[in-house]
Amino acid sequence: MQKLVGGIAAFVAIAAGILCSVEPVTIVFRAALAFLLGSLATQVWYVFFTVRVHNLDVEQDFRKIPVEQDEAPPAQAA
Repeated sequence: MQKLVGGIAAFVAIAAGILCSVEPVTIVFRAALAFLLGSLATQVWYVFFTVRVHNLDVEQDFRKIPVEQDEAPPAQAA
């Protein structure tokens, strides 16, 4: 997914550079920078948001499991 988002960002940077008549070397540099930033931003998104949502789902699943309790209290050591 990071490559997809980075590629789209790079494509947008290339298109904007062509439409604005920017030098080719500058266009390639901006596209590479956009690719790196798009990839990094996607990774940051996954770290801070996707993992937490997944963990909340797992905690809710554990809460649904009934906890069996023994009727007798545990034996105490003398």
